[in-house]
Amino acid sequence: MLLVGLAHAKKKPPQATQADYSVLLTAKQDAVQQCAMDNGISVGAQRVDVSVHLALSGKGEILSLEVHGKLTGGTQSATPALEKCVEQQLRAIHFPRSDKPLIQIERSWTISTG
Repeated sequence: MLLVGLAHAKKKPPQATQADYSVLLTAKQDAVQQCAMDNGISVGAQRVDVSVHLALSGKGEILSLEVHGKLTGGTQSATPALEKCVEQQLRAIHFPRSDKPLIQIERSWTISTG
């Protein structure tokens, strides 16, 4: 008797889209706002601008992360603490895999008192 087995093709896991990455960053908006409140507004800034640039591998690993903060009013010396806080929040995200070898994401937030 001859038994023939069927070879099961291994399915690829679903791949992330640009929209998936956007949702992950949007989910961190409250945390970024808290960083701006703690390290900007609370030290006298009337406006806090935060911009980020992320480069991810296709495996979802962070290759580079640039965070730039700008305080309008208040103590400019708080800017490094703001940037560090935002960086910690973004590094905590588990980014999914993608079929693209390099994913670049830019995002900016503005928090103001008025």
